[in-house]
Amino acid sequence: MDPNYPEQRLAYMARDAEVPVLLTHQGLRRRLPHNNLSTQIVDVDECQQIISEYSWGNLNLPCSSTDMMYLIYTSGSTGNPKGVMEDHVCLVNLIDWSVDAWELSSHSSILLKTAVSFDPSVFEIFAPLALGGRLVIAKPGGHEDYNYIRDLVTREMSLAKRACVLLPHTKVINFYGPTEATIGVSHWLANGGNYEGVSTLPIGPPMANTHLYVLDADLKQVAVGETGELYISGIMLARGYKGQPGMTADRFVANPFSRGEKQHARMYKTGDEAFWRSDGVVVFLGRVQKDQQVKLRGVRIELTEVEHHLSSFPGVKQALVVVHTDTIQQQHLVGYLSPGTIDTEQLRQHVAKFLPKQMVPETFVLLDQFPKMPNGKADRASLPEPKYSDLAKADYAAPSDEMQEAVHQIWSEVLHHDQISISADFFQIGGTSLLAVLVASKIQSTLGVEVPASQLFTDKTIADLSMTVSRLRSSSVSTSGSPPEQVTPTLTPHDKSRGVYCTLNQEVMIMLHQLSPETIVYSMPFAIRLSGPLDTDLLNRSLQIVVARQEVLLCHLTGKLISQNLFGKALRGLMKLSMGSYQGLFSNAMVSKMVQRRMQGKAGLGTKMVLPRTRMQLKLQHMPSTDEQHLQESLKQAISRPFNMATGPMIHATLIPIRHPSQVAPGQGPAEDNMLVISTHYSVTDGWSMGVLFRDLSRAYNTLKLGEDPHMPELPVGFLEHAKWQHTGMQAKRLADLEWWCHQLHEAPLQPLLTPDLPRSGKANIGQNPGGIVKASKRQHANASHTIQQQSLMFIWTCHLYVSLSVKVVQHLRDLAQRCGSSLFVTVLAGFKVLLLRYSGREDLVVGTPSAGRGRPDLQGNLVGCFVNLTMLRTSLTGPCTFVDVIQRVHKTVADGLAHADVPTMQIMAQLASQQKLLPFNALPYQVMFALHDETLLSGMQLAGVTTKSVEPVHTGSSKVDIFLELFGAPDGSATGHIEYDSSLWRHSSVVTMAAKLQATLEEMISSSESPISSHPVANGKASH
Repeated sequence: MDPNYPEQRLAYMARDAEVPVLLTHQGLRRRLPHNNLSTQIVDVDECQQIISEYSWGNLNLPCSSTDMMYLIYTSGSTGNPKGVMEDHVCLVNLIDWSVDAWELSSHSSILLKTAVSFDPSVFEIFAPLALGGRLVIAKPGGHEDYNYIRDLVTREMSLAKRACVLLPHTKVINFYGPTEATIGVSHWLANGGNYEGVSTLPIGPPMANTHLYVLDADLKQVAVGETGELYISGIMLARGYKGQPGMTADRFVANPFSRGEKQHARMYKTGDEAFWRSDGVVVFLGRVQKDQQVKLRGVRIELTEVEHHLSSFPGVKQALVVVHTDTIQQQHLVGYLSPGTIDTEQLRQHVAKFLPKQMVPETFVLLDQFPKMPNGKADRASLPEPKYSDLAKADYAAPSDEMQEAVHQIWSEVLHHDQISISADFFQIGGTSLLAVLVASKIQSTLGVEVPASQLFTDKTIADLSMTVSRLRSSSVSTSGSPPEQVTPTLTPHDKSRGVYCTLNQEVMIMLHQLSPETIVYSMPFAIRLSGPLDTDLLNRSLQIVVARQEVLLCHLTGKLISQNLFGKALRGLMKLSMGSYQGLFSNAMVSKMVQRRMQGKAGLGTKMVLPRTRMQLKLQHMPSTDEQHLQESLKQAISRPFNMATGPMIHATLIPIRHPSQVAPGQGPAEDNMLVISTHYSVTDGWSMGVLFRDLSRAYNTLKLGEDPHMPELPVGFLEHAKWQHTGMQAKRLADLEWWCHQLHEAPLQPLLTPDLPRSGKANIGQNPGGIVKASKRQHANASHTIQQQSLMFIWTCHLYVSLSVKVVQHLRDLAQRCGSSLFVTVLAGFKVLLLRYSGREDLVVGTPSAGRGRPDLQGNLVGCFVNLTMLRTSLTGPCTFVDVIQRVHKTVADGLAHADVPTMQIMAQLASQQKLLPFNALPYQVMFALHDETLLSGMQLAGVTTKSVEPVHTGSSKVDIFLELFGAPDGSATGHIEYDSSLWRHSSVVTMAAKLQATLEEMISSSESPISSHPVANGKASH
C-alpha cells in the first residue's frame, strides 16, 4: 500500500483485500485510516526486540508456483479500485526470461525507482535479489525527481572510464504489459530498430510462454497491417479481480486458439489497439475508442472512477472526465462539471481524499449544461477547449522548508498568485523572460544569493529553484564565511561634478553619434496623446521633479570625442573615414584599444558624465497648436531637436496642442487634445527607463493635482554610481562571459542573413541609413507598392500597415509556450527564426535582442539609465525538427544568452575582431533584431482627468540594422508591433509581404506545432517578393 495514497483509498484497499496483518513503520503509521480496520497493525519499529528473537532462516511453509504472490490495485470503473491477483509463476517466468533477453546476472544492478503501488516495482525488487545482484533503492519520492534519478545513476557508475565504455552500448527497451499480465509480456529493442511506418514505438514480439493476438470484434485474427484489439494469453495472466467475478469473466475470456494448452486457455482483453507488422513485431496504437480506460504518464486511469468521485461532491449534477491533448501533443486530465457554480478548490480537496494525485484532474471546466447528442447523451466531442489558468494551484504542494517559503513569497509577488504549488512550472503560470529577471533580482536582494535569470529556464519550479539557491548560499558561506554582498561605490557631489567615466555601452553609442551628429538615430522619442483638460503648469512642474531625481538626464559629457577643438574634429573625421574604407570594414584599432583599456580599469576613450553642482531645470517646450492634418509635421519637428552632449540635458519634452475642426485658428479656446513628446538619448536611457519616467510623471502630476507634496523617495543608487561600479568591478565575471561568447560565436556566419531587394552600398551602417517602418498586419495597405525615397532623414508616416497579433493568436501562442515550459518571447522568436530560415535557407541563425542589463537588485525599479545591452541569440536549426523542437532550441539559446548577457556587444565584437583579424562592421553576427516587450513597460501613463490614448515610440526615420521586428504587449491581450527596416535595401512592398508571412508562420505554428518545419517550402527573399 502506497503511503502517499489518500486515506479513504487506503481504507477501501485494506477492507477489500481482507488482510489479517498490516506491517508499517512508526513514521508512516499516522497516514493509515483513522477508522477502525479489522486488521492487526504491526509497527516494525516498536517490535524490533521481538522480531530479533526469531530465526532468520526461511519459514518452513509449503509454497508452490501457483500460489498467489500479491494483490495489486488499479483504477476501477465502479468508483473504487479493483484488486488484481497475481501468482508466483508469473514473476518467475519474467525473471527467467529477462536473464536471456536482457543479459541479467549476479553482476547486474537494478534501480528501484517505481512506487510500490505500480507493478514494475515488483520486478525491480525481486529480479536483482533472485539473481544475487545489487538492488539500488531511490530515496522516497525520488522517482518523481528527474534530476535526482539522473544524478543517482551517474553516481552508481563505478568509474567514469567504465561509464564512457558502457554507455555507447546501453540498450533502450520499450517494455509493454498491463497489470493483469504481471508487469510485462513483450519488449522491443529500440537500438537499431525498424521505425518504418509507425508514429509510436513498437512493443515487439511476445516473451516466452506468452502469446499475443490482434483480433476483430468477432475474436477473429486480422491480417498483417490491419488494426484490431490486442489480447494476451499465457503463463503471465493474473487470476482475475478479487471479489468481482463478473468483471473477471468480462476481461478474461476463453481462448479459441489454445489447442488444448492449459496455460493458454484464457485470454486477457487489453482494450489496446494494435497491429502486426510483417517482421513479427506488434505496434501499439492506443486505447480502443469506446473504452473509458486511459493511460496517462504511465498511470492507468478509469475515467468513470474519477467521474464517480467528482459526482459525489455536493452540488455537482453531472461530471465528465476526458484526456485533452494540447497544441504540442501533451496530454492533460480535464474535468467538465455542471452547473457552473462549483467551488473547484473545495472540489479538488474532496477528490484528493479518494484518488491519488495522478488521477485528480489538472483543471476544471464549468458549464451550465453539457452539449447533447440527438439521443440525449453528453456530446464529448463538442466540449469546449479547456484553459490551464489554474495550473498554479493544480496538484497543490505547499512549501516544506524556509527556503521554499522564501522563494514562494518572491514568486507570489512577481506573478501575483497567492497560492503556487512548489511543483508548478514558472512559464506555465504566467512567467516571462522579464519576470525571470525580477525573480532573480528579488532572490539576490532578499536572500543574498546571486542567481542568474537564466536559471529559471532550467529550474522552473519552486522546489528546484530552492535547491539551487540553497546550494549556492551554502557554497558562498562555506567559502567566505558569509553570503556575498554587492558593494556599490559612494560618490559625493564633488565626485560627480568632476565626472565619472561612461560605461562601455555608453561610449560606443556616443562614438557612433559623434560620427554622424546630424542624424537622430540615437534619439529615443515617445509620443503620448492626451485627451481632456490638461494642466500644463502642473505637467511642467512634474517633469522638473521627475527629471531632478534622475541625475543622468541632467549630465553633460566631456572627453576627446566631445571636444569641439581641432583635435576632436580631426579624431572624429579620422574615425568616420576608417568606418567607410575598404568595402565597409571597420578599423578595429581604436575600438579594440578602447575596450582593452576599459578591461584594464583605465579610461577607454575618456568620455565622462559630469553632473553640475548647479543643476539646470528641464523646461517643457510649447509648440504652436496644429490640426490633425499637420500633426505629423509637428511631430517631425519635435523629435528633430538635436542633443548637445557638451551642455546637456539629455532629455527633451515638447507639448503640441491639437486643434479640433471647430477651432479654425490658434487661440480659439484651450485644446482638449495634446501630444506630449518626450525624447531622450540612447546613451542615458532605455525602454525600461521610459516606463519609469512615465510612472513617476503620472504620480507627481496626480499628487500635485490633489494639492499635496509629491515626495519621491531617494533612489538607493544613482546611474553614476553604477557606472563607477561597472568601471572597477565585475571584471573576472565579464572575462569569463567574454570567453563564453567567443566560443558561442566561433565561426558564426558574418555575411548578412537576408538578401535584400537593392544592392548593398558597402558603406558601414552607423545609423545614417534611411529607414521605414511597417506595423505587422494582415490588412494590405493601398500604397503597399510605394517605393521609399532615399534621403538623410525620413519619416514614413504613410507607409505602415496597422494591425496587431490578435488576442486569440497571442493567447494560442501563450498556451503553446506554456505547454513547452517556455515564454511568449521565446515562442514568437522561434516563429520568427523559422521565417528567417525560409527566407534565407540558412540553418545557422543569429538574431540580436535587447536585454535589460539590470541583474543587480539595486538597479531594479525606478532607476533611469542606459543599462540595455544587445544579446546575440545563435540557434542551429539543422536536421529535421518540428516547431516544438525549434521552441525548445530557442529556449536553450535564450537561457544561455541571459546567463552571459552582461558583456557589452562591442566588447565581444572587438574580441572577435582581434581573433579574426578583420571584421566587417556592417556584417556583424546579426543584422536582424527582435524584441517583445511586456505591456507593463509603457502602461503607467495615467494623468488625473486626462485620457491617455496612446503611448508608443516614434520612428526616427533611420535604421540601425537590416530588419528589426519589435512587438509590444497590449492591455487587452493582443500585441501591436512594427518592422523597422533599412529602406536603402528593402522595398516597402517586400516588408509588407514579410509581415504577412510572419502572421502566417505564427498561425501555422499554432495549428501544426508537431509538423516538421522542413516539410514546408522555403521561400527565399527574391521568390517571396
